[in-house]
Amino acid sequence: MTSVDLEFEHLNSTVDALRRSISNRLMYGVGKDAVTAQPRDWLHAVELAVCDRLVARWHHPAAIRTGRQARLLPCRWSF
Repeated sequence: MTSVDLEFEHLNSTVDALRRSISNRLMYGVGKDAVTAQPRDWLHAVELAVCDRLVARWHHPAAIRTGRQARLLPCRWSF
């Protein structure tokens, strides 16, 4: 087996980046497009996008160096 170096997109905190992340999560995480999505689908997409940002912050190198990284649990919300 060989090791593969993966590069992940840095999640920016701009409005456009968050909008794009929510749109991607709606399509690829929830499985709906913007036309047929119900308000509940949009809410779920927002939750997934926010969860991505929380996990990215926990994995940030500064948090790892200072020992502030959290034990990762899956971001799940049940309604």
